[in-house]
Amino acid sequence: MPINHSYRSKINNYQRDGESRVDGNSGSAVNYEPNTRGGPAPDPKYTKSQVKVAQHGGRFKYAHPNDDFEQIRTFYHKVLNETERDQLTSNIANHMRPVRKEVKLRAVEIYKKIDADYGKRVEEKLGLKSEAKL
Repeated sequence: MPINHSYRSKINNYQRDGESRVDGNSGSAVNYEPNTRGGPAPDPKYTKSQVKVAQHGGRFKYAHPNDDFEQIRTFYHKVLNETERDQLTSNIANHMRPVRKEVKLRAVEIYKKIDADYGKRVEEKLGLKSEAKL
């Protein structure tokens, strides 16, 4: 039994792969969210309630004007030259070849949100016709 392991209670989180595991280590179950393999999903009963401070505190959608793709979009356009863009998209496509088609399609849609050319290059190098929309 690992040191400092709880004896009478079950720890129910998605941390694993620690040293000297002797309990099966959750097998091949996914431990990340979002996923498409039946792994963990947010449980609405555990959302934090709002608390009155000066206004209302709570969980709100991120409203900053930059989107999730601004930095990589800038990198793709302003840092990489044409040869490096080609190398980047080739490298991504080569590493994605063994991946299931549904995952490839979802990834291509994300690359297209970064930049249409970026997504198109990866899509072409994978030999896909985009079918998925996120």
